Amino acid sequence: MTQVPVPTLSKKLATLEKRALRLAQGGSDDAASLQATEVEIDEEVIGLCGLSAKDASVVDEVVEAAGNRFPQRFRESAAYQDYVAEMFGDD
Repeated sequence: MTQVPVPTLSKKLATLEKRALRLAQGGSDDAASLQATEVEIDEEVIGLCGLSAKDASVVDEVVEAAGNRFPQRFRESAAYQDYVAEMFGDD
C-alpha cells in the first residue's frame, strides 16, 4: 500500500469505541465483552477502509508483531481521554 486511506468516522465506530472505553474501565469481569467489542471495531475499520481479506490479514500480522495496539498506560493517559472526549463526546 502506498497510501492508507483515512475513513470517515461512522456512528457505529463511535458507538463501539465508547462501549470499549466503558468496558476497559470496568475491570476483568468485562474482558470477554471488551475483546468481542475490539473485534467489532476491527471489522468496522476494515470495512470503512475498504480492505480486502488479504489486506486485512497483512494488517493483523503487523499488529500481532507490534503487540498491543494501545498499551494500557496510553489508554489511561489524560491526553488519550481528552482526545476520546473531543472526538466522541462525553456519555
